[in-house]
Amino acid sequence: MNTCAAVHGLHRLGLAGLGLLALGACSIPAPDATIARTPAVGTDTPPSIGTPEDPTSSGAVTPATAGAAGTSWRSAGFGAPPAQYTPQELFSKNHGDFMLRHEPWRPKVQGSLFDMRNAELHNRTGDFDLQHAKVNAHDRWVVDPNTYLHGGAQFEHRKYVFNTPPNQGAHDESLYRTSLTLGFGHFLETDIGKVLLEVDFDPGIYSDFSGTLNHADWQFFGQAVGTWQYQDNVFVKAGIEVSKLFRDLDAYPVAGGAWVIDNTWRIDVLLPRYAKVQYTVDENLSVDFGFDLQGAEYSIRAPDGTSRRVNVQELLMSLRGQYRFTKNISAYGRIGTPLLGDYHFRSNRIAPVSGRSYSGTLQPQLFLEVGVGWDF
Repeated sequence: MNTCAAVHGLHRLGLAGLGLLALGACSIPAPDATIARTPAVGTDTPPSIGTPEDPTSSGAVTPATAGAAGTSWRSAGFGAPPAQYTPQELFSKNHGDFMLRHEPWRPKVQGSLFDMRNAELHNRTGDFDLQHAKVNAHDRWVVDPNTYLHGGAQFEHRKYVFNTPPNQGAHDESLYRTSLTLGFGHFLETDIGKVLLEVDFDPGIYSDFSGTLNHADWQFFGQAVGTWQYQDNVFVKAGIEVSKLFRDLDAYPVAGGAWVIDNTWRIDVLLPRYAKVQYTVDENLSVDFGFDLQGAEYSIRAPDGTSRRVNVQELLMSLRGQYRFTKNISAYGRIGTPLLGDYHFRSNRIAPVSGRSYSGTLQPQLFLEVGVGWDF
């Protein structure tokens, strides 16, 4: 007696349900002939194997095999057909852990205020106060299982109040940055393992906004960084950045990595930009200590209407605490000091000293910074 005859015998004995299932199994074609082993992205055909929880698992009965047996997915007892896997779901499945580990969490929208009083330059008379307000927003949009687009916007206002003799060449000034970020990230499978290539283009206006904007106010910066996952918890980074972080250097290499030591400790380095160690107290509170280098070049208007360049740079050492009040709302506080920095000011206010500069190395001085974040 063959298998199909046995099935009909079972059916006569009243085991109709078992017989129907076995009859369907008897009609299953060869797997390599009709069953797609992975879901096809962007098609209307439902996945032929696996479950909504695990699209890579195998199963004895699938939409494809149920159809071959003359029954539908629903009538075979599986309920409604599962939704097609979206690029976002596949991206999260393939790269979600990488994205969570390779860089520290930061909210998608953040605003902050930095305050430093009585700052001085080495071997220069007088001092100045600096208030630095920042607002930035960013987000990522998955476009396929290995690629996302990245966009953002930034606004900064540096307000300087100088207490210097007139002949020092520096006077009260407000400097503004308004810029966009446009870029993408793409995962590559290489001989050494998984690599994330991130490329960002950052056009912006860096100006005192005291007159009509011209070409001198525009800056076109950007960066390209590759991140290699050396181990599950170790990432190596290298790339190139174009900016005016350094007065006489427009393009320079960046290199570093991230080490997620355990659930509480991590180290992040990208020289010359930053280096810090972070301790996670609990799911809401984290503390980090480290160094970061910030700065830019701005165009200001001289008394005769011509444009002049102002360069500012601070290497900051700080201790920061961040608290998440809810899933969406967070706040942080930071205290620290500049270790050094490069300043180059030229007056835009008084003609007799308009050619003189207020330049030098920034001296250590206490600063405070507070900020709030919103995630969505």
